[in-house]
Amino acid sequence: HLADGEQPAVVYVTSMCGRRGMPAWPEYSASKFALVGLAEALRCEFVRFGVDVVTVVPGLTRTDLGRHLLRNEGKMDIPYDRGMTPAEAARGIAAAVRANRKEVVLGSEARRMLLVNKFFPRLLNRLIARKVRKLYAAG
Repeated sequence: HLADGEQPAVVYVTSMCGRRGMPAWPEYSASKFALVGLAEALRCEFVRFGVDVVTVVPGLTRTDLGRHLLRNEGKMDIPYDRGMTPAEAARGIAAAVRANRKEVVLGSEARRMLLVNKFFPRLLNRLIARKVRKLYAAG
């Protein structure tokens, strides 16, 4: 029984796309936004059981996601090899649980992007729009 644990917690690993929707990845962004919303709602519900809910918002992570897409047209090129390793992400997740954090953003590019989005969302929109125009002009 989860509530009987020493420090019971449910961890939702989402994405920076769950806090800032990204063009050319709308379905991914939508699924991650949904997961963030679910975590926020359950955090309030699970208080009655003494169970924490931790939302992890990782940035770029070295995965092979791009190789497993059914279709890749219109997708921005993501340099997965420049992201954090899965082991680095796991250490960040474990640290967040131990520190009883409610939400943690992992990765320097995710922290920068979400900070710019918080204080200068129009600037970020313009920067992203520039990349999108290049993406679709090339295709």
